[in-house]
Amino acid sequence: MSIMTTGEELKNLRESILEQMPPETRFTEQDARTMQQYRMLFLSLADQLVTGFYDMLYQHHQTRQIFTEDERPQREITLKQWWQRVCYGPFDDHFWDWMTFVGLVHVVRGVNNPMMISAWGFVSEKVMEKARASLPPERVYELQGAMIRFGQTFSALISESYLKNYLEMIAGATGTDEKLVELLVKMGRQDFKGQIPGLKKDLDLAHH
Repeated sequence: MSIMTTGEELKNLRESILEQMPPETRFTEQDARTMQQYRMLFLSLADQLVTGFYDMLYQHHQTRQIFTEDERPQREITLKQWWQRVCYGPFDDHFWDWMTFVGLVHVVRGVNNPMMISAWGFVSEKVMEKARASLPPERVYELQGAMIRFGQTFSALISESYLKNYLEMIAGATGTDEKLVELLVKMGRQDFKGQIPGLKKDLDLAHH
């Protein structure tokens, strides 16, 4: 594989990532119906989420380095557009291709996976706080399940796309053949496999 430059490459990467996820962990059509059932709850959070999201990122020293002050209005527009799509759907192949493409964008912008995962945690926490305050417990449980699978699915797409494109950039920058990179990783796995017990002991993790 090379860095995504065509829709077909994007589609193939998206499909290969989703195939790695057990079906029970993926976002479903029922999950989409559940989330859109609570569309008004989601919409009521839009302004608070967008402002709080970027306040958080601009206040933290590592995430602040990714942005310039003058780009915040445009970044907020992008997040609002994404949130509108979450509220209204559809959660179709185009949406999941978009999430897969974000992995490449994050490589280019320097947005690491811990930043992405924790940022989603902020969003999901705010949604569930609102749900617990306004919905009966059985509805909260239903929405929570859909939100968990939604987060798992798009996080898997973004993070694995990030990794694939990161490695491809290294291969391209060093003039290394893609297959050679894969071979070196496989060799490294074999080398470290026998070292794991010793490393666990040295790190006082032998009981895990």
